[in-house]
Amino acid sequence: MTDDPLNTDIDALEQTVERLFADNLLLRRRLRRFAQRTTRIRRYAFYDELTGLPNRRLLRDRCRHALREAVRKQRGLTLLLVDLEGFNEIDERVGHADGDRLLRQVAERITDCTRVGDAVFRYGGARFAVLLPEFDAPDTAETVRADIRAQLILPFFAGRHTVDIAASIGAAAFPTQGQTYEALFDQAELAMYGPSVPLGSPSDPVRRSLRERGF
Repeated sequence: MTDDPLNTDIDALEQTVERLFADNLLLRRRLRRFAQRTTRIRRYAFYDELTGLPNRRLLRDRCRHALREAVRKQRGLTLLLVDLEGFNEIDERVGHADGDRLLRQVAERITDCTRVGDAVFRYGGARFAVLLPEFDAPDTAETVRADIRAQLILPFFAGRHTVDIAASIGAAAFPTQGQTYEALFDQAELAMYGPSVPLGSPSDPVRRSLRERGF
C-alpha cells in the first residue's frame, strides 16, 4: 500500500515549518545577544564604568551641541573642570577599592550640586567636568561652582578611612572666554591650574571657615 501523496506533502510542510520556526527562534536569540553586546560596547565607549558618568568623548559631543544651541538661542554656557589634587597618593594610601568609593562619592556630590539640564562628566582619572547650558543670570555658574566647592571640602568616608580632598575648579564661559569646545576646555584648564589656591588646601579660606566652625 503506497503512502498518500497528500499526507506526505503535508508532513513535509509541517517539518519545514518546524525547522523555520526553530531557525527563527535561534535567529531571534542571536539578534537579542547582538543587541545586548552592542549596547554594552556603546556604553563603554561613552560612559565611565566606575561612576556611570558620561566620559570625555561624550563631553566633547554634548558641549559642541550645547554651543550650537547657545548660539541659536543667544544664551550663555559655562564649562567647569574639577581636578582632585593629589588623588593618586590618596588612592595608594587608602587602597584602590576605597579610592574607587571616593571617586563615586565625588561624582555624587558634584551631581547633587547641578540643576536639571546640567551634565556631569568624568573625563580623566580624578578629573570631572560640569556643563552648564542655557542660563541667563551671570552668577548662575558661580553659584554652582560655589556649591561644588562647599561639598568637596567636606570630609569623605570610605571604609575605615576619613579623607580630606583638595580640588581645583576652573571655569570658562561662552562667548566671552571661548566659542568652541576646544577653546572653552583650554581656558577652563588654564583657570584650574592657574595661581589660584586649590580648593580644600589648608590656605583655602572656605576650609579655614569650616574648621573654625568645628567641621
